[in-house]
Amino acid sequence: MPFGPFGPFGMRFDWPEFFVGLVVGMVTALILLRFAPIFTWARQTIRARLDTLRENLTTGAQDRYCTELIRRAETLHIARAIFALEEVLVPPRVLVPPQPADPLQTEPPPEDTLAVLPNLPDWNYLASLYRTPSITLPEAFAQGVDLLLVGPPGSGKT
Repeated sequence: MPFGPFGPFGMRFDWPEFFVGLVVGMVTALILLRFAPIFTWARQTIRARLDTLRENLTTGAQDRYCTELIRRAETLHIARAIFALEEVLVPPRVLVPPQPADPLQTEPPPEDTLAVLPNLPDWNYLASLYRTPSITLPEAFAQGVDLLLVGPPGSGKT
């Protein structure tokens, strides 16, 4: 034996230790494979909780910003000693756009107030006198319409 009892790299190969290590490795791999769904579930649960925590922290910051913005607006209006802004708030409404005329359609468009009163964006207060149909801003945005804010100076467009 040219290398002696320890082999070519100065270490002795021990067969019993090799087989014990092989069996321990196989049992460990089997256990990890059996518990893989549990590890996946735990990872997904932790990720979901972290996402919820991140959302709660972000929402809290947005809520604090909105509250601070409203408080600041309340202190800036002229008649704050007499009434709060939310007491005089009028929720904005949007006129329903007129039905487009279709030359291929044989039946006439439905009669409504806008058929008698023309659509005058510059004089939109006339439509409120005749109680024309209107929708809220969220409904208008849900329909994907383009909005134009019109009115004389000082009418509250800002």
